[in-house]
Amino acid sequence: FPSHEKPFSDFEGQARIRRDLLKNLLEMELDVNSKYERVAAKIEDLCNANTGGKIPFNNWIENENLLTDALAELLPILNAIPYAEMPGNLIELQKKLQNNTSAFIQTAEIYNKAIVGYNHAVIMFPSNAFALIFNFRMRKPVVIPTMG
Repeated sequence: FPSHEKPFSDFEGQARIRRDLLKNLLEMELDVNSKYERVAAKIEDLCNANTGGKIPFNNWIENENLLTDALAELLPILNAIPYAEMPGNLIELQKKLQNNTSAFIQTAEIYNKAIVGYNHAVIMFPSNAFALIFNFRMRKPVVIPTMG
């Protein structure tokens, strides 16, 4: 049965780094606009949902996908802040997020390739019988963010 554990572990590590960077960003308490407040609250909820207690695998992946969408909403808001008004630590944090996004994309692509093989094994004969016996389920892929 194809393993997806190593690619998932690598992806999970990058996702954890991303959540930590986003939590640091939210601690800055930027006073930008109401859209920022709404997106920041969504990001905080999603970051907290994927830490701590064990949640079902596909729910964890779905939360990471939603976090990717929320981050895509957040970046234009941050980019609209005039450079002269940006706190220095915000600029540094944006650079770290950009670097993390590159690593996140690479590990997500590797994970998604592993999941394709895993999902095929779950549904194809004869491995589907093994999957049924051991209660293996289809896994969701990760939404790959764009760097734009």
